[in-house]
Amino acid sequence: MLLLTLHPHCIRCLVRWASSHKNSRSCTTRSQKNDPSPLPELPIQYADFAVWQRQWLQGGVLDEQLSYWKRQLGSGLAGLELPTDRARPAVQTYHGARHQILLPRKLAGALANLSRREQVTLFVTLLAAFKVLLHRHTAPGGHRGGIPDRQSQPK
Repeated sequence: MLLLTLHPHCIRCLVRWASSHKNSRSCTTRSQKNDPSPLPELPIQYADFAVWQRQWLQGGVLDEQLSYWKRQLGSGLAGLELPTDRARPAVQTYHGARHQILLPRKLAGALANLSRREQVTLFVTLLAAFKVLLHRHTAPGGHRGGIPDRQSQPK
């Protein structure tokens, strides 16, 4: 028996993904055949948004937004020095890596049960655990973290 719980934001994401996947497949097929795109022109492009945002962020609005975010994020936070297995290079390169791990089935089940009991997604549970780890390595209030919200749209 499979019990699947979907929250409204998850449902919206799934609908967007299914629609996007269908449109992407259709566009790819048409593009390979040199056919015109089946999608309508977008009513707004990113450049339009950037122009709107630049016009909006003028004078008092800009000052208000800057002071709000300075209050929210604070200032003077030192870099977070987490324990590592080797010294950092003298010059930062921004070369990253990707590591994939498989959690033991018992741990994965326990995390899923905890998420279900707390009525949150597994992502939120893992994010909370990560924030606890960061808190252990910083002074109280010594780190900031958040998640981008895709619901934010210009009015």
